Amino acid sequence: RVQGGTEVWQEEGARVDPGARLVGPVYLGRGTVVEAGAEVGPYAVLGEYCLVRSGASVRRSILWSRTVVDRGAELRGVVAADGVRFKARSAAFEGAVLGSRACVEEEATVRPQVKVWPYKQVGEGVTLSSSLVWGERAPRHLFGLRGVSGLANVELTPELVVRLGAAFAALLPAGSWLGVSADHSSAARLLKGALVSGLLSAGAQVCDLGLLPSPAARFAIPSLSLKGGVHLRQVEEVGRVLVEFLDEQGLTLERGRQRALENLYYREDFGRVSGGAIGEVTCRAEGMERYLQALVASVDRAALLSAGLKVAAAAVPLSLEPVLPQLLGQLGCRIQPAPPTLAGVAEAVRAGRCQVGFLVDEDGERLWLVDEGAQVVRQELLLPLAALLALRRFRTAAVPVTASQAVETLAEHLGGRVIRTKASLRAVLEPLRAKVAGGALPSSFDALATAVFLLEALAQEKRALTKLLAEIPEFHQAKAAVPCPWEAKGWVMRALLGQLKGQRVELTDGVKVFHDEGWALVLPDAELPRFNVWGEGRTQEEAQRLVSDYAGRIASFLGALCASEEAQSR
Repeated sequence: RVQGGTEVWQEEGARVDPGARLVGPVYLGRGTVVEAGAEVGPYAVLGEYCLVRSGASVRRSILWSRTVVDRGAELRGVVAADGVRFKARSAAFEGAVLGSRACVEEEATVRPQVKVWPYKQVGEGVTLSSSLVWGERAPRHLFGLRGVSGLANVELTPELVVRLGAAFAALLPAGSWLGVSADHSSAARLLKGALVSGLLSAGAQVCDLGLLPSPAARFAIPSLSLKGGVHLRQVEEVGRVLVEFLDEQGLTLERGRQRALENLYYREDFGRVSGGAIGEVTCRAEGMERYLQALVASVDRAALLSAGLKVAAAAVPLSLEPVLPQLLGQLGCRIQPAPPTLAGVAEAVRAGRCQVGFLVDEDGERLWLVDEGAQVVRQELLLPLAALLALRRFRTAAVPVTASQAVETLAEHLGGRVIRTKASLRAVLEPLRAKVAGGALPSSFDALATAVFLLEALAQEKRALTKLLAEIPEFHQAKAAVPCPWEAKGWVMRALLGQLKGQRVELTDGVKVFHDEGWALVLPDAELPRFNVWGEGRTQEEAQRLVSDYAGRIASFLGALCASEEAQSR
């Protein structure tokens, strides 16, 4: 038929509401609906059972069957396969192609010539500038708790990392000197080169710090008076890399600066300097040596030399193995060789009659302890132990909201104070940064520093590790994870707070509720669609009961939300 002087082909069952605007040539398949206020055409082909909502606009595009274009969405020169969903105020432009069941969330944009593979999701507010092939979604937020992570060469490609480097350089004053380091993994070293290229292209000067563990990288940045830095390391599995952006204090970027970096990255709002203004790369390989010197300078070396402690120590993998004899030797410790396993360290403690055994992870952050009786120390005691060491030295300890109330009991006994922080590296390290001479701080994020301060305590007090651990009051904790869609997290938190009126609640991070028998913490996961629920009680049964109670509340809130949405859809 002809409408307004242009051709419109409309199959049986297609519906065009009064107030909709069609500009031919247009083809509407069987069962397709164009609502009032929507605009379709020219040169638009819509297959069967498509829906174009009010305020949406579709031009020069081909939509296969059952595609939904929500209110305010804008399509220009797009090809979308079966079942694609364009949510409210989203947009896709010339040459964009979306596979079956792909979804473009609210206010997200797919740029020209970008391909989105079937079943992939472009997160809310994201501007997608490169094809989305691997991974389930292009998230709205690049950053997790520590930085940007993904599979090297799959989710974190060199091209993506180049743009991240350019965006970070654009966030800082022109010509800023930035440190770049990586661990020994081949994936991190590959992406390190791409990152350096991006930094240089946007005018930054690069100080190559070489291969370092994370604590040494964090120390090197303020030590060398750099304006910031980036550390790359392998996490969780072979090939998965974390790109951690650091400020001038060597701390993970605060959330506001992370958002600014994300915005620059997604908008590609960073300039490339001319060839003559490209920055330089200077190699500074002394970062590890400086870090070790600071550790030695932070403790009572005379007491350690006098004690002559015998220590079994190993690192996994062997990249840190040469560091341990160097560090322990400067502290006057006698070293018992140990295989790089926890069982191997325990056997070395037994065979060598050592006072303590250490096993350090590949990035220098995680520590395992073996006491003088060759018994492995429970991992959950490490955080209270680090707090105990900090209280003895600084009369202050900073711990996350997830830490046991045993830390407050320790502080009361020692006449110190506890600072409760959010459950992030920056939040835990920042309060004591000014107090720490040389940057060494016993914490759950620095295995070598915790080991060194522990050795000092054993040497000064001439006590066994088991006696020191006995100072930590007994505590019982439990934890659970409850799945929750991203978009429902805020609703669940509001519903929970509404239910807790009149109760003692702390909102430092998540919602922490205090009960006579202990406390429960409901904490939205920053990286996964779930809540983490923590509980502490006088017994393990009480702790588990608190966790089960609050996990059940979250599940009931989600059930009510689903029922409400179903009722509205009917």
